[in-house]
Amino acid sequence: MYTDFETTHALFKFPVVEEEDKEPNVPTECQLHGHPQRIELLTAAALFVFDEFPSLDREVFEGAYKAMNQFENKVIVCMGDFRQIAPVVKGGERSDTVNASIKSSPLWKKFMVKTLTVHLRLQGLRQQLELANPEQIYELKMQEWFARTLDAIGDGNHPMAFNENYAEGSHSVPISGVRYLLNTNDSLAFIYPNGFDLSYMTSRAILAVTNESVDMWNNTVQQMNPETVIHTLCSVDHLCEVDDPNDVLKNMLTEDVLHNFNNAGCPPHVLQLKVNDICILLRNLDKAAGLTNNRRVQVLEITGCVIKVQTLGEHQSIHYIPRIRFKFRLPYGQSYQLSRKQYPLRLAYAISINKAQGQELQRVVCDFRISPFSHGHAYVALTRVRHYSHIAILYDPNSLTQTHDPSITNVVYHELLL
Repeated sequence: MYTDFETTHALFKFPVVEEEDKEPNVPTECQLHGHPQRIELLTAAALFVFDEFPSLDREVFEGAYKAMNQFENKVIVCMGDFRQIAPVVKGGERSDTVNASIKSSPLWKKFMVKTLTVHLRLQGLRQQLELANPEQIYELKMQEWFARTLDAIGDGNHPMAFNENYAEGSHSVPISGVRYLLNTNDSLAFIYPNGFDLSYMTSRAILAVTNESVDMWNNTVQQMNPETVIHTLCSVDHLCEVDDPNDVLKNMLTEDVLHNFNNAGCPPHVLQLKVNDICILLRNLDKAAGLTNNRRVQVLEITGCVIKVQTLGEHQSIHYIPRIRFKFRLPYGQSYQLSRKQYPLRLAYAISINKAQGQELQRVVCDFRISPFSHGHAYVALTRVRHYSHIAILYDPNSLTQTHDPSITNVVYHELLL
């Protein structure tokens, strides 16, 4: 069986273009020229399966559709849950997000939509309830309530919703029965009751809404690492592309100034790591060896030139990670691009909700002190675990009232649902 899966961008050779570089009204196109073996593979394939399809920007699928001669004589199977996170449009409003969805594409009418009709989680709970003793009934009833609540959050039709803002598609949903937390220490005690225990690090995570919150949590958990030596690894930054004939801005943007710029898909200028830290890879380095984007690794050794890591999960292996080059645009228009040479690693004790999509975890803390703001944010965060007791929500104490159960902001664009 062929198991060497590819991302859509990699399979069809789409360029990874930053939002700042994308020209308006110019369609996204495959760049298969110069890749005869890939063209041969795509031509020979009879079946294409797209997973997490609702999160794919419609322009990418439309580009593949065009390049593959409308997928003539091919079978296309697309899977996913439209209640989950929609295509991300940087700085976009509701209309931009909806327009980026495959549901807004002229090709959507060509799809035959099949929906799942049996709720396996509820079906299993009903069977267990029939055989349960009195001590088990309460627990199973709570599990049934949790499953129905998740469905209502995903569908945006929770019967107890309030503070509805139809223009933004948001409303507040009371969450009772799920553990709620009010401070950082209680959150750490819930997610890591035994302290810094590496056996937990691959199956538990703190989910945060913003990258700034993710960085804060990662630094906090790293301090629990008993290793005393922290290695400060600095990048080498320079302007690699600049439209500045008189070198005015180039002279102002010294290397010290460049160090202050960061990008979500790029490691920071100062990367502080300890031995035994858990990180994710920020680039595909060696797919055959399992060194792929977002793969979790444990730091074993840090030297001046490479970092020795061990992949986590199944089929563990040891590798040496060098510094590589990243490029991203500076906020001065399209003419200024920074090149950063740094280790492609970032701490992974906490991850953004977007990166959590598709993962199943054993225990989760959802940091909702900053409210979810995108379609599917709350639904994705709350569906990472199987049991209601394995999730906790961290609230801002000032947001709680005595008139309602603790509540979360839920954003649902109903035009994106099936």
